[in-house]
Amino acid sequence: MSIQQPQQRAGQKILIVDDEDLFLQLIKDILDEEGINATATSSPANALNIINTTDVDILITDIKMPEISGIELAIKAKSKQPDTAVIFITGYSDLINGYSGDLDFEDYFLLKKPFPMDDMVKLLRELGA
Repeated sequence: MSIQQPQQRAGQKILIVDDEDLFLQLIKDILDEEGINATATSSPANALNIINTTDVDILITDIKMPEISGIELAIKAKSKQPDTAVIFITGYSDLINGYSGDLDFEDYFLLKKPFPMDDMVKLLRELGA
């Protein structure tokens, strides 16, 4: 007897952004193993292009990155699609407090690096992935 995993909502778009290539690949590999389809990029500029051309349902982003911060990406994604869920992943959790005045939304999640990957998978499942 096999156990069936919950199915991802059809058409749900998950975008992962982290400038640390090894960490980004680790997240992508684990989500692939869990049957969660996601697009991953280490380029904040590429992520911004994806956000501008595609509806993103769940944005998983590092906060401190070159070019464009994860906060800026989240603001762009939420302005285009207000119901986008945002998960910040960072080793600098105090940065979220420094940026909080710039956020025009309060419904975000924070995972502090290093975090158990099971925590991310569980959170994504709760968000419907």
